[in-house]
Amino acid sequence: MKLSDVLKDSEQSKRLRGILIQWHGELQENRAERAGLRREKNPLDVYVSNDFRRGIVSRLEQGGFDFDESDLERLAVPLGLISHIRNLENNNHFAELFAKSEKGSADMKDVRFRKLLSIADEEQDSLYIMLLRMIRLMGGKAGLIGLIEGGCYWNDYSRRRWAEAYYAVKR
Repeated sequence: MKLSDVLKDSEQSKRLRGILIQWHGELQENRAERAGLRREKNPLDVYVSNDFRRGIVSRLEQGGFDFDESDLERLAVPLGLISHIRNLENNNHFAELFAKSEKGSADMKDVRFRKLLSIADEEQDSLYIMLLRMIRLMGGKAGLIGLIEGGCYWNDYSRRRWAEAYYAVKR
Protein backbone atom coordinates (compact mmCIF):
# COMPACT_ATOMS: atom_id res chain seq x y z
CA MET A 1 0.00 0.00 0.00
CA LYS A 2 1.43 3.36 -1.06
CA LEU A 3 1.04 6.50 1.02
CA SER A 4 0.10 8.53 -2.06
CA ASP A 5 -2.81 6.14 -2.74
CA VAL A 6 -3.98 6.36 0.88
CA LEU A 7 -3.99 10.17 0.79
CA LYS A 8 -6.02 10.17 -2.46
CA ASP A 9 -8.66 7.78 -1.12
CA SER A 10 -10.96 9.75 1.17
CA GLU A 11 -11.99 6.75 3.30
CA GLN A 12 -8.44 5.52 3.88
CA SER A 13 -7.21 9.08 4.42
CA LYS A 14 -9.90 9.58 7.05
CA ARG A 15 -8.91 6.31 8.74
CA LEU A 16 -5.23 7.35 8.72
CA ARG A 17 -6.08 10.72 10.28
CA GLY A 18 -8.14 8.93 12.93
CA ILE A 19 -5.17 6.77 13.90
CA LEU A 20 -2.91 9.84 14.02
CA ILE A 21 -5.35 11.79 16.19
CA GLN A 22 -5.66 8.87 18.59
CA TRP A 23 -1.85 8.51 18.67
CA HIS A 24 -1.48 12.25 19.33
CA GLY A 25 -3.82 11.97 22.30
CA GLU A 26 -1.88 9.05 23.71
CA LEU A 27 1.38 10.86 23.02
CA GLN A 28 0.26 13.60 25.39
CA GLU A 29 0.16 11.00 28.16
CA ASN A 30 3.30 9.12 27.08
CA ARG A 31 5.82 11.80 28.00
CA ALA A 32 8.87 9.62 27.29
CA GLU A 33 7.90 8.90 23.67
CA ARG A 34 6.81 12.50 23.12
CA ALA A 35 10.07 13.86 24.55
CA GLY A 36 12.09 11.43 22.46
CA LEU A 37 10.41 12.60 19.27
CA ARG A 38 10.64 16.27 20.25
CA ARG A 39 14.40 15.97 20.72
CA GLU A 40 14.90 14.95 17.11
CA LYS A 41 16.20 17.90 15.07
CA ASN A 42 15.24 16.84 11.55
CA PRO A 43 13.12 14.31 9.66
CA LEU A 44 15.97 11.82 9.30
CA ASP A 45 16.49 11.78 13.06
CA VAL A 46 12.76 11.17 13.52
CA TYR A 47 12.76 8.41 10.89
CA VAL A 48 15.57 6.43 12.53
CA SER A 49 14.43 6.96 16.13
CA ASN A 50 13.19 4.07 18.26
CA ASP A 51 10.24 6.18 19.43
CA PHE A 52 9.07 6.56 15.82
CA ARG A 53 9.52 2.87 15.03
CA ARG A 54 8.03 1.45 18.23
CA GLY A 55 5.32 4.07 18.51
CA ILE A 56 3.49 5.27 15.46
CA VAL A 57 4.95 2.86 12.89
CA SER A 58 3.74 -0.16 14.84
CA ARG A 59 0.40 1.60 15.42
CA LEU A 60 0.01 2.15 11.67
CA GLU A 61 0.82 -1.51 10.98
CA GLN A 62 -1.80 -2.59 13.54
CA GLY A 63 -4.27 -0.29 11.76
CA GLY A 64 -3.68 -2.07 8.45
CA PHE A 65 -1.25 0.43 6.92
CA ASP A 66 1.86 -1.42 5.76
CA PHE A 67 3.92 1.42 4.29
CA ASP A 68 7.30 0.83 2.70
CA GLU A 69 10.43 2.58 3.94
CA SER A 70 10.22 5.48 1.48
CA ASP A 71 6.68 6.24 2.66
CA LEU A 72 7.75 6.02 6.31
CA GLU A 73 10.58 8.43 5.55
CA ARG A 74 8.03 10.84 4.05
CA LEU A 75 5.82 10.49 7.13
CA ALA A 76 8.71 11.45 9.42
CA VAL A 77 8.14 15.17 8.69
CA PRO A 78 4.51 15.46 9.84
CA LEU A 79 4.75 12.79 12.54
CA GLY A 80 7.81 14.39 14.11
CA LEU A 81 5.97 17.71 14.12
CA ILE A 82 2.86 16.20 15.71
CA SER A 83 4.91 15.58 18.85
CA HIS A 84 5.24 19.38 19.22
CA ILE A 85 1.51 20.06 18.81
CA ARG A 86 -0.65 20.49 21.91
CA ASN A 87 -3.97 21.01 20.14
CA LEU A 88 -4.32 18.99 16.93
CA GLU A 89 -7.33 19.86 14.80
CA ASN A 90 -8.65 17.44 12.23
CA ASN A 91 -11.08 19.70 10.37
CA ASN A 92 -8.98 22.77 9.59
CA HIS A 93 -6.07 23.20 7.24
CA PHE A 94 -2.74 24.05 8.83
CA ALA A 95 -2.36 27.18 6.66
CA GLU A 96 -5.85 28.38 7.55
CA LEU A 97 -5.11 28.08 11.26
CA PHE A 98 -1.82 29.92 10.79
CA ALA A 99 -3.61 32.77 9.02
CA LYS A 100 -6.19 32.96 11.85
CA SER A 101 -3.56 32.81 14.59
CA GLU A 102 -3.69 35.76 16.93
CA LYS A 103 0.05 35.77 17.60
CA GLY A 104 2.11 38.08 15.44
CA SER A 105 1.10 40.74 13.01
CA ALA A 106 -0.45 39.98 9.64
CA ASP A 107 2.67 41.30 7.92
CA MET A 108 4.95 39.03 9.95
CA LYS A 109 2.74 36.02 9.23
CA ASP A 110 2.76 36.86 5.51
CA VAL A 111 6.56 36.99 5.49
CA ARG A 112 6.78 33.62 7.28
CA PHE A 113 4.20 32.08 4.99
CA ARG A 114 5.94 33.30 1.82
CA LYS A 115 9.21 31.93 3.19
CA LEU A 116 7.50 28.58 3.72
CA LEU A 117 6.22 28.60 0.14
CA SER A 118 9.74 29.32 -1.15
CA ILE A 119 11.17 26.11 0.34
CA ALA A 120 12.16 23.74 -2.45
CA ASP A 121 10.64 20.28 -2.81
CA GLU A 122 13.73 18.39 -1.66
CA GLU A 123 14.56 20.61 1.35
CA GLN A 124 12.84 18.49 4.00
CA ASP A 125 15.02 19.81 6.83
CA SER A 126 14.11 23.42 6.01
CA LEU A 127 10.44 22.50 5.71
CA TYR A 128 10.54 20.77 9.10
CA ILE A 129 12.19 23.74 10.81
CA MET A 130 9.82 26.29 9.28
CA LEU A 131 6.70 24.28 10.15
CA LEU A 132 8.00 23.84 13.69
CA ARG A 133 8.42 27.62 13.99
CA MET A 134 4.89 28.12 12.72
CA ILE A 135 3.53 25.62 15.26
CA ARG A 136 5.27 27.55 18.01
CA LEU A 137 3.83 30.83 16.71
CA MET A 138 0.37 29.28 16.89
CA GLY A 139 0.92 28.34 20.52
CA GLY A 140 1.14 24.61 19.82
CA LYS A 141 -2.06 24.49 17.78
CA ALA A 142 -2.09 23.06 14.27
CA GLY A 143 -4.30 21.41 11.69
CA LEU A 144 -3.75 17.86 10.58
CA ILE A 145 -5.15 18.61 7.14
CA GLY A 146 -2.33 20.05 5.12
CA LEU A 147 0.31 18.93 7.59
CA ILE A 148 0.11 15.32 6.41
CA GLU A 149 -0.15 16.04 2.69
CA GLY A 150 2.28 18.97 2.66
CA GLY A 151 4.72 17.32 5.04
CA CYS A 152 4.81 14.14 2.99
CA TYR A 153 4.62 15.66 -0.49
CA TRP A 154 5.92 19.22 -0.53
CA ASN A 155 5.65 20.27 -4.17
CA ASP A 156 3.99 22.87 -6.39
CA TYR A 157 0.58 21.27 -5.95
CA SER A 158 0.74 21.26 -2.14
CA ARG A 159 2.17 24.80 -2.06
CA ARG A 160 -0.80 25.95 -4.18
CA ARG A 161 -3.27 24.24 -1.83
CA TRP A 162 -1.58 25.81 1.20
CA ALA A 163 -1.69 29.25 -0.46
CA GLU A 164 -5.39 28.83 -1.26
CA ALA A 165 -6.14 27.87 2.37
CA TYR A 166 -4.03 30.72 3.77
CA TYR A 167 -5.24 33.52 1.52
CA ALA A 168 -8.90 32.45 1.68
CA VAL A 169 -9.02 33.57 5.33
CA LYS A 170 -10.57 37.01 5.73
CA ARG A 171 -8.30 39.22 7.81
